[in-house]
Amino acid sequence: MFAASPRTSSAALAPVALAAALAAAVLALPASASAAAKPCLLGKWKLTKYTLDAKGPGLSTKARGGQGIGLTVAKKSVTYDFNGSRPLAVKGISDGEKYDMKTTYSKRLMLESTLKGARKGSLALKPKSAKGGARAAISRNGAFVMSYSLVQNVYREGSWEPVAPLRSSYTCNAKTVTFRTTSTDDSGTGTIVTTYRRR
Repeated sequence: MFAASPRTSSAALAPVALAAALAAAVLALPASASAAAKPCLLGKWKLTKYTLDAKGPGLSTKARGGQGIGLTVAKKSVTYDFNGSRPLAVKGISDGEKYDMKTTYSKRLMLESTLKGARKGSLALKPKSAKGGARAAISRNGAFVMSYSLVQNVYREGSWEPVAPLRSSYTCNAKTVTFRTTSTDDSGTGTIVTTYRRR
């Protein structure tokens, strides 16, 4: 997906590998039929809770954090605003090696999207349409590991970040929305659940 330093351990890249492993199955999520009612997902949101849990052969990963990420959903596009958001804390075991990492996101990411449903449905992002200056910086045990562009090194390469899956199912009301992304394949099972509150 992107070039890493030769000194970067396999454990440091575990969350990135997980995202790539989830992608294929996630894209197969069934989409709810379009509803005549105005989708309640439209508007501006702020992330209040994030969980990622994954298990597979030789791999166990948990991620929490990200509070404060802004999300603006329009009819055919989305904008993520990472400025001022909390880092994503990632802990786990990869091939018997424990790791404790943080991913700090900054700036903005814009993508074209397809929205289906009213109070529940699906949101699909178009990775090749990505633009903006969004970046991610990874540290492990307090030491800097690597930094990369979400646009050039991730989405335009056809992949995605765990904070912004390519496709998620959602349920929402006037005040909150919850996204869910789940995948099971040969690499294991992973689930991402995010909750946003309307701004």
